Amino acid sequence: MIVEDDDDIRETLEQILDDHDIPAMSAANGAIALAQLRAATEPPCAILLDMMMPVMDGAGFRAEQLRHPALAAIPVVVFSAYELTPEVVAAMRP
Repeated sequence: MIVEDDDDIRETLEQILDDHDIPAMSAANGAIALAQLRAATEPPCAILLDMMMPVMDGAGFRAEQLRHPALAAIPVVVFSAYELTPEVVAAMRP
C-alpha cells in the first residue's frame, strides 16, 4: 500500500511496483488508507507511508494502525521530506 498525498509521487510509486508485477493499493491520506485497510479482504505485505499529508498525516495513521492488532502487524516504510526526529521515530514503533 502506498499512502502519499502527492499524485505524481503516488502514481510513480504505483508504476514502479506494477513494473515488477507487484499489485498495490494506494491512498491520498491516512484516513483513506485506514478505511481501505479495514475493508480489504487481504492486507498488503507492506505500507509505504508519507508523513506530511492533509486530513490524517503519517504519524496519525501509524498511531491508529498500531491500535488494531490485525493492522499493526503490517510493516511500514516511512518516507518524507519531514524531519524524522528521534521522538517521531520512537512514536512510529510498535
